[in-house]
This record gives sequence, C-alpha cells and structure tokens, in this order.
Amino acid sequence: MRGWLVVNSFLDSAKFDEIYDLLLAAARKHGIALSLVRGDELCGVVGEGFRERELPAFAIFWDKDIMLARELENA
Repeated sequence: MRGWLVVNSFLDSAKFDEIYDLLLAAARKHGIALSLVRGDELCGVVGEGFRERELPAFAIFWDKDIMLARELENA
C-alpha cells in the first residue's frame, strides 16, 4: 500500500522532522510505503485536479491547508 504524508512546506524545524520520521518509520514497520510530500509540491496542480501526479491509496494530511485537503479529497 502506498500513501502520502502531506506536511506544511514552511514548518522547517528539527522537532517537526522528528515527528515526520516517526510516522514514516511506523508506516515502514507495517509494510506501508509512505512518502513525505510538502504542500507546495502539490499546489501547482490543485486547479488541474492532480492529473500530473499518480495519486496514492491514501494521504495523511498533517497540514492546515484546507483548500489543498479538499482538492486531494475530491481527486
């Protein structure tokens, strides 16, 4: 199973990186291919309906960008 961990692009600190690493490690432990994706990596394709990206089976949305979350949910 493949998923995304969508995080805030502008929160750049060791503490957030530690949390992301813990989540990614837990996913690996359970055989889940979880990839870290920063919100700004997806913003360019929001209006295009994510056609240029292969969407995963699920996304853990660890950000507060409600518009981006809705676009992902409707993709």
